Amino acid sequence: MSIEKRPLSKGFTLVELLVTVAVLGVLATIALVIIDPASRFAQARDAQRKTDLRQVANALDAYFVEFGQYPSPCDCTQVEGGCSSANSSSWHTETLSAVLDVLIAEGYLKQLPVDPSNTGFFSVWQSAGTSYFYVSEDIDLMGSEEAVAGEYYMLGAFLENENDSSTLDNLGISPSDRPDWPNCPFAEDIGFDGRLYLIRSYKCDSDPIGSL
Repeated sequence: MSIEKRPLSKGFTLVELLVTVAVLGVLATIALVIIDPASRFAQARDAQRKTDLRQVANALDAYFVEFGQYPSPCDCTQVEGGCSSANSSSWHTETLSAVLDVLIAEGYLKQLPVDPSNTGFFSVWQSAGTSYFYVSEDIDLMGSEEAVAGEYYMLGAFLENENDSSTLDNLGISPSDRPDWPNCPFAEDIGFDGRLYLIRSYKCDSDPIGSL
């Protein structure tokens, strides 16, 4: 009795599958950039902004552990003096005279990052422009002390992608859901520009989900 031999089917090896997936991933990325390059580049800049601010926030937290306070004062409309990366395209001067230069002088940072576009800073309520900024000042709202300089900080960047879930306008379930000033639970909410990606040194129980 003869036994019929069937040809063995040859499948893909693990290496071949990994190479195929990698190639498809590269092609998909290229296709997305070709279809909407401006949007993809904007998203890349926004990702850099988040990384940069986290780096500065880590340095600020380390500074607080050593000195018991944050660098201050820096107000909400700071244009000059080192509280915004739009200050002569830099947060600081060669003489280390600006507020955040203490992070460099004390060895927490080698340099302060600058916004990828850095088109200008006018105030935390601005409707156009991109830059990084730092706020730590005395705030009195509605006859109540909302914040004390040196006891807190807010670190922000204006994102280009309006649909980013981490901007102030997209936290919670509506644009009116905003984090509060430090005087929890009696503080006013933060009414800054809705495009802002904001990192704070404190949290309130009433903050919407996603607040940093």
